[in-house]
Amino acid sequence: MSLYIPCRSQDTQARDQLAALRASVMATLAGAGFPARIWKAPDLINWCADFCNPHRLHDETQSWMSYDPHRPLRNQMVDIDTRQIAADNGLIFRKPS
Repeated sequence: MSLYIPCRSQDTQARDQLAALRASVMATLAGAGFPARIWKAPDLINWCADFCNPHRLHDETQSWMSYDPHRPLRNQMVDIDTRQIAADNGLIFRKPS
């Protein structure tokens, strides 16, 4: 789960609202017996990279991806040569031969 509200980076009121909302959601999850933890950008990138690049799960040479704060997160999650195809029964991920 990701929380977002549009605001300027210096908006401390919005940051405080998000922190309070995050604490509330984490308490609710904990109360229901679900584990919860705060992810940093590299955690999200690497989880999404494994999900969006299934070949990573079968390739032991894949390393932990580093976060580049100067690039959008979405551009750091999918390998440039991974193809995502929308099919009638879902998404197909593959690498070209």
